[in-house]
Amino acid sequence: MNDLLFFPFHDYKKWVKEGFRTRDSHIFKELSKREDIGRILVLNRPVSNYEILLKKTSKKINISEAVYEEKKFAITKLSEKVYCLDYFPFEIMSPILYRKDWWTKAYNSSEYLEIVEKSICILKISSSPLIYSNVVNNYDLIKELKKKFVKSKLVFDLVDDQTKIASGKYLKSIIQGYDAYAKIADSLIGTSDSLKSIVKRNITEITNGIDPNFINISEDGNENKTISLNEDLTGPIILYTGKIHKRIDFRLVEELVGKYPAYNFVFCGPLIGVSDFKKILKKSVNMTWLGDIHYSQLPKIINAAQVCIVPHLNNDLTKSQSPLKLLEYLSANKPVVTTPIKGSEKYDSNQIIKANTIDEFAEGIKYFVDNPDISFNFKIPETELWEYKVSHLLYTLKAPIEGYGNNVD
Repeated sequence: MNDLLFFPFHDYKKWVKEGFRTRDSHIFKELSKREDIGRILVLNRPVSNYEILLKKTSKKINISEAVYEEKKFAITKLSEKVYCLDYFPFEIMSPILYRKDWWTKAYNSSEYLEIVEKSICILKISSSPLIYSNVVNNYDLIKELKKKFVKSKLVFDLVDDQTKIASGKYLKSIIQGYDAYAKIADSLIGTSDSLKSIVKRNITEITNGIDPNFINISEDGNENKTISLNEDLTGPIILYTGKIHKRIDFRLVEELVGKYPAYNFVFCGPLIGVSDFKKILKKSVNMTWLGDIHYSQLPKIINAAQVCIVPHLNNDLTKSQSPLKLLEYLSANKPVVTTPIKGSEKYDSNQIIKANTIDEFAEGIKYFVDNPDISFNFKIPETELWEYKVSHLLYTLKAPIEGYGNNVD
């Protein structure tokens, strides 16, 4: 049995707020179920006083009492085997000056290393823990942990190509992080094999998966909340779920919304710097944005749709991605129209139309709207379940590539 140090991209607080919908949260949930995994310490992203005071960010997780706490950190017990470490250094100006790169500074500080080591001692984590990291810019911290726990095994999970969305000093830190992990990781996994070009080393492609009970999930064991759609939406609902940012082909969206004024194009998910989307939304009466939604609400809103769409661009960024939504739509037995994104090639059935042009995409939507009686019975392949994906992840650590893993100098 191995204990586990788990570095999520964000933190446990965000998982709870959103409903455990991200790749790292799904992986965490599967690992926490396994009998061969002992104590798990989730090391949340550091939180500055700037975030606490001005953004009203919680400095620590509040769903349970801290079992140990000092001025700058707290350890919270979430279950018999799961604990969280929150680090909240007294810094206000540095986050303003460094912006996103402040997290690089905080993660790799000697103070945080001491806190992590102290937390490991308090919780009596084993001397050879597994380390999972979904964080690129904590490389100095990871190097030091690898030196301390020489028998530990490190898996680094490359999720998308972050060099395509970072800039300035933060981009330099991202590149430095990829270079460091390429040397010290026992195993490199990622959402796409194309990511090997970033680390200049082979990786194991482990695409996103799905929970077999996804369509039945509910919050706190209760019925899913009813999604309040505008009462004027009397026509077919064409649905997109997920982050709304530059991976979306907004020219395609604008053409579709204009071509079918009787259809209701509904988007739900967080907006991330997308002025094009806001412009289309403002001028289109048949387009609705529901905002961000809790993951437990997603099955109901998918069930309300006539057609689900994935209007993504086909570029270097999207080639490195593995959209969760595709499996979610298919498992709900909804017809899907998508651009030929990575992953769509695995599914060849009458349930999914892969469109290469705007006209093909539009015709695909109309086909499914005009033929509502077509029935589907999608069976989730075992290889697409999160349980299988996590077993594959652990398998990669059993035979790490010779020459890697201990190169921490």
